Amino acid sequence: MAGVRFGARIPASGPVCSSERVIESTREAENLGYDSVWIMDHIHNSFDRHKQYPVGMGSYRDADNTLDPHQFETVAVCSFLAGVTKKIEFGVGVMPLPLRDPIILGKELATMDALSGGRFIFGVGVSNVSDKGEYKAVGVPFLPYADRYAMIGEYIGAMREIWEKPSATFHGKYVNFDDLVIYPKPARRIPVWVGCYTLAGGKERPAVKIRTRPRRWLDIWVFNDSANHQIDDSRFHQHRPGSGPGHCQLRLVLSTATEHRRDDGRGAQKCRMDRPRPTPYGTLCGLYVETRGYLERRQRC
Repeated sequence: MAGVRFGARIPASGPVCSSERVIESTREAENLGYDSVWIMDHIHNSFDRHKQYPVGMGSYRDADNTLDPHQFETVAVCSFLAGVTKKIEFGVGVMPLPLRDPIILGKELATMDALSGGRFIFGVGVSNVSDKGEYKAVGVPFLPYADRYAMIGEYIGAMREIWEKPSATFHGKYVNFDDLVIYPKPARRIPVWVGCYTLAGGKERPAVKIRTRPRRWLDIWVFNDSANHQIDDSRFHQHRPGSGPGHCQLRLVLSTATEHRRDDGRGAQKCRMDRPRPTPYGTLCGLYVETRGYLERRQRC
């Protein structure tokens, strides 16, 4: 499994979310040797969405969980986690980048990365149709899919200029500024992972096209554990202009959940998926072993 790194999502949103669980699960992930921890990003989180989270994020019906639709803010959470950990990386998967001001966000992320010693991973995306309400709330037009990717390409390029130049200038369709002097600079070159369901596109979405100016190396983060989509994405990526080795890498998100089994009184075992295991160790350690086994099996195929 050389070259494979493992991260775990922590409960910064969803029914199991609480400040205590965020801290506890992050520290336990670091102690277990995970490479990174991850959170989701939304500004608005409805009560309906809160009731429909996948099983791995807990059930709102569980007495130990919350009915409040918590969604801890990304920059605040990651800055806090930097102060209670020593080596684990922390990332957002993903931030709907069109909702943010790239200049202010660029300064916030650079400051956080400098204070943490270079441990932030920046996952970005363009949102789904179900997120239109967030765009309306902050006064940002919900552009077509391809245009939103063009927008975040500019945003990333503009933030790179801020992070890497003593005096930054950028001019594009969506972002324009001259001679910005913004410090501190990040402790490292912040990794940018661009999230999508599939690179190759399909009936409802065009193929993903993103270009930063000036041209920058990016990771493409595929939120899909379908073997067919992985094959399509690999072929699509290999034939893209300028997609040679070192220009872009593919990342994969695997959705997994631990389960409980209980006796139903007749000797049969039933799965109970709506309750996390009693301790973070049981969940995080189990997922590590399960996911590692999955990847090893896929590698042999």
